[in-house]
Amino acid sequence: MTTMEDIENLVQEILGGRGEPWPTDITDCVFLQIEHDPGSRGRYCAVVQQLSGQGKNGQQIVNQYIGKRVKQLTTGMNRGRCDSPRSSLIKSYTKH
Repeated sequence: MTTMEDIENLVQEILGGRGEPWPTDITDCVFLQIEHDPGSRGRYCAVVQQLSGQGKNGQQIVNQYIGKRVKQLTTGMNRGRCDSPRSSLIKSYTKH
């Protein structure tokens, strides 16, 4: 069974492969990594589908969690919004 712990591990793996300084579009970068890596995308989709199967908006829950964790694990700051992400998994993101 997949869980949000899988998403937590995925975020930490992606951020662990990057170094500081963090770009302001780090959230978009994380989603791009998920989108373009078949293994990461599979893990992401499995959790989204599991939550959706429980009657929840799985993609919204997972995306919000990823955004929150990226902020906590990087700068801890919000520097505005971007409504034109490069990743197709999100519609907007907060710059950090």
